[in-house]
Parts: sequence; structure tokens; C-alpha cells
Amino acid sequence: MCSVEKYSKIACIDIGTVTSRLALAKFDTINKNIYSIQKQSRICDLGEGLAESGILSDAAIARVLHATSDFVLQAHNWGAHMAVCTLTSASRDATNSAALLDGLRAQGLIPHIISGTVEARLTFMGVASDFVDQRIAICDSGGGSTELAIGRLQANGTLELEDAVSIQIGARRITDMFLLASNPPTKLALKQAYNYCYQEFSRCMPAAIRSNKIPLIAVGGTATSLVAIDKQLHPYNPDMVHLAHITEQSVAKLTNLLGSMTVEQRAQVVGLQPKRAKVILGGAISLQAMLQVANAPYMQVSEHDLLYGLANVAHAAQKGVQSFGDWTLQLSHL
Repeated sequence: MCSVEKYSKIACIDIGTVTSRLALAKFDTINKNIYSIQKQSRICDLGEGLAESGILSDAAIARVLHATSDFVLQAHNWGAHMAVCTLTSASRDATNSAALLDGLRAQGLIPHIISGTVEARLTFMGVASDFVDQRIAICDSGGGSTELAIGRLQANGTLELEDAVSIQIGARRITDMFLLASNPPTKLALKQAYNYCYQEFSRCMPAAIRSNKIPLIAVGGTATSLVAIDKQLHPYNPDMVHLAHITEQSVAKLTNLLGSMTVEQRAQVVGLQPKRAKVILGGAISLQAMLQVANAPYMQVSEHDLLYGLANVAHAAQKGVQSFGDWTLQLSHL
């Protein structure tokens, strides 16, 4: 008799504007659900200088490729035979993304620059795993863009997405646009950054989110960092962050605190990764404006983000099922 492996292993790599991340997802081959998932991240700051130059710097590309090389080795040693690799806002915007894509292909990966809409759907799938059959709104606050989505994940796995938008607001983007002229930023710069975010969210936010009648769940490094700072977590504990509530008042208070500090002072804040000190203020301003426009007194923060959704979609693709009609996922063989 041929033995059947109890678990299927897939490595998921996501390259964002600030952070490059790896998820090692193990699926139960009987019930097809995620059995376990191990995540790690590295702050590579791919989007550093992108807002001004329009290109990815050689140094930023090298930082990402160094991280992904390690990710591929870890995935292989862990026993994954398949991998999926996505890239988001910075790679969408840069005119020289081909240089990064070539480097990833040289490592044996098949890179996908995904649209903001696909990014929102993948994130929604990850978040909704904790809210099955509930209508929810999600906010994915990244380095270069923010995705907002509304919908429901049915118990049978069917995704009902009412709306999904991608907005050009992110921690690195806001930092580069408004917060680099002085350290710490001036009150005028802080006000300009907030006003920009508020106006963009006012223009683009779906009306259903503003109604404040459905749960609002946030994902991304800014959201998880704000909870960690609020709870003074050292070291970081994802179990204490996952599904935690943080009020709009707390976000505003932390934004004001971070805005009064230099980058060097922010790097010493308990609960914050030192490498995130350069961009956390831009992200905090973004989320403060988002909550204000949404009329939301608080948000929940989830650790189940795009990587969770990507793992499920990759597992389906491994079985020959493509989850999205407008995007075909290709798996890399390790």
C-alpha cells in the first residue's frame, strides 16, 4: 500500500513596502484546513525613497533578496516542496521592479505583483477565518497602501466580498511625503500628514465602513505595533495581540507621543521593533485618520492577515483549484 502524507507543507513569501515575511503553513490533508502556521518577518524597507525617486534602490533590492534567500532555505529545510511569492504596493509603483523580480526568479521563485484588489481579498480571507459567517470590515495598513474590504466568509468557504478598495496611504509613503524634513517632525508637518490621510480616506472609504455597524478589524505592522506599544509587550507576543481591541483614543494618544519623539527615541519605545521606528509615526497617523473617518471608537487587530489567505489560496492551487477568476496563482517547486 502507498502511504499518504498526513500533512501538506507550503511556504508563503510576501514582500511589502516595509516588511518581507515568510509563513510556513502546514495543512491537514484530511480536512484540508491549516493545521499550523509559523510566521516571521524582516524589515527590509523596500520602499525607502520610492515616493521621491519612483524606483527601488539597489540597496533595498539587496536587502529583500538577502531575506528571501534565507526564507527559501528555511522553507526547504522545513520540508516544504512548494512556495508562493507575492509583492505588493512598492513593487506595483516602482518603474524598475523587474530587477527585483529577476533576483527572485534566480532563487527559484515565481513572483507575483498583485493588484490592490487581490491584496484586499487575500487579507480578507485570512482575517475572516476568525469571523466565519459574520459581516466584517477589514483595514490592511501597509507601507505603501491601505486596503479596505467588506464582506463575509461563509462556513462552506465561499467568500462574499461586497467591496474592496486600495488607497495610496501607508506608513512608508506618509513618512516620505511629510515627515522627513525634521527630526522630530514639526507640528505643521504632522497636521499636513493627518489632513492628507483624512481627505483620502474620506474620498475612498466605502459607506458601509462609516456606518459603524459592522466589526472593524485591522492588520499590518502598524496595527500590531500599536497594540504592542499600548500593552508594553517585550518581547512581542502575538497571542496577546491577536484579536485585541485598541480604542481610537489610544491610537490618538500614541500618535501624539510618537510625533513628539525623534526617530532615535522611538526606537527605544517598549513594544516597537527598533527598525520600525522610522515609519511607525506615518502608520499611526494613517490609522488615526482611518478611525476618525470611519467614526469607529475602536478596532480589533488580527494576526491572521494576507499570509493566512495566501496559504489557503496556494493550498487550493496545489489541488488544481484557482480561487480568483482574475488572478492565476503559480506555485514554485523547491
